[in-house]
Amino acid sequence: MTTGRQSKKNEEGGECMTKYAVELFFDERTEQYIRGLWRELEQNGITDSMMSIAEIQPHLTVAVYDDLEAGEFEEEIAFFMQGAPSLPVRFDSLACFPASGTLFLSPAVTAGLMQLHQRFHSRFHKLRPKAAPYYLPGSWNPHCTLAVNLSSVQLKEAFHYILDRFSPFQAGLQQIGLVQLTFNEEQLCIRSRTIFTLPLTDA
Repeated sequence: MTTGRQSKKNEEGGECMTKYAVELFFDERTEQYIRGLWRELEQNGITDSMMSIAEIQPHLTVAVYDDLEAGEFEEEIAFFMQGAPSLPVRFDSLACFPASGTLFLSPAVTAGLMQLHQRFHSRFHKLRPKAAPYYLPGSWNPHCTLAVNLSSVQLKEAFHYILDRFSPFQAGLQQIGLVQLTFNEEQLCIRSRTIFTLPLTDA
């Protein structure tokens, strides 16, 4: 399979790079709500940064790796996650990463969420040399992205637009999956293809 450190040509002839993300996916109601915010930001001429990423699903990212053998990893994570319960999460905060121009919803950091994250990285410690440091224990800031790569002007506009429409809400994390991320020559994510998902069971 193509590795994260290899590049390939995209449809326009430019160079692409792939990475792999482990993501938690939401219940259907929450997914549709987040997609609705993405669409509103696009329809109001603020940003299409999420709508332009093919196949993307609303999510919380647990880990990102430069390279991964998907088949072997699926077997290992299926065994590791066997019987793992679905997790309730509450979104109370709208926030941003100014340096990367990222707008996001921030969940309350519960013991269950942190334990899942810590257990995952402990179990897959052998993958740490390939891991993006921002997603490792001690550095992780869980978030659901609403927009990325915004200028300061766009970030302010998007923040105020969502702020006027946001109310805290309860959500459920119901699946964990592996996603292949494709980046163009400008290091922008252009595709987020889900390779497999595994259900989190009802407690």
